Amino acid sequence: MTTRTLRNGDSRDLPIEPGQSMAVVAVSGTYSASVIAGLAAPSTIATNATGGTYGPYATGAVIRLQSSAASEIDFDVDVTPAIVSDTHVLAKTDAATGGIELSAGGIEIPSAGPAFTFAGIPAASLMAGKTVRVTDVGKSGSGSLWISDGTKWTPINGAVLLCSNFGTLAAPLATISASASKFAIPASEMVSGNSIVLPANILSIGQSVRVSAYYMHRGANVGSWDVEARIGTANTSSDKAVTEGYGSAGSKALHQLEEISIVSATSFIDNKVVGFNAETTNVSALQTTTFNIASQMYIGFYCGNMIAGNFIDLISYRVELLA
Repeated sequence: MTTRTLRNGDSRDLPIEPGQSMAVVAVSGTYSASVIAGLAAPSTIATNATGGTYGPYATGAVIRLQSSAASEIDFDVDVTPAIVSDTHVLAKTDAATGGIELSAGGIEIPSAGPAFTFAGIPAASLMAGKTVRVTDVGKSGSGSLWISDGTKWTPINGAVLLCSNFGTLAAPLATISASASKFAIPASEMVSGNSIVLPANILSIGQSVRVSAYYMHRGANVGSWDVEARIGTANTSSDKAVTEGYGSAGSKALHQLEEISIVSATSFIDNKVVGFNAETTNVSALQTTTFNIASQMYIGFYCGNMIAGNFIDLISYRVELLA
């Protein structure tokens, strides 16, 4: 006869003709079998089994074959039964996390995993080695992939683009014309109230945050100007700087690219980026003000000083997390 299949808790009563046997193979999961009619009835012939051949039954019988949950059980009934497995992908829901696990032939199939907001991700201890898609971290519409090491969640492959936005020289993201001002960046992924919002616990000790930004200063008035990106819980200019840049009078472009290293739950080192084989008078320093990875934090773009009558445009920014 032809190999047939039971899956995921299904059962079937199988008539066995005189002289026939039943062969069973569990591609995944287990099965139980009992004789419910015939000379051997009632009797249990298999419990939580993974394979076997039963018979022959000289005068025939009826066997009830029951598959376990999340299983694929192949069987054949014949004088000389033979199994030719045609493995299918099985899916089951993890009761603890709500995630869907795929397997074929008893082997787990890696997948992108279920989708969560970052605040809604199950505890890392419940999903060691599993991946999830985080919908509110990363580019809008795609999010980002994270993997659990059993202790914490980290970006898969070790890095993730948290957010970015780009304007043009003619239509910058934001413009300011006064000192002690904050750039009003437009709403985009992870942006609320003119700041990039970092969910609590998205950062971990030993990771880095890299921020890049491109500015254009417009105006001929004499005087210097400065801009910076700041990170912290206050969401004000009292937060510590991730990037700092300075310029002189006239129309000038400034590209900032710096990163911080997280050394404890409440402190980071502001790594100063310099050119190759060069040095800088700005030294790295340990920062502890308004920084706490267990709390929601913000990244905002600010101007500390400029001369009235000039303008500074924020053309673009990009924020990355490096695990």
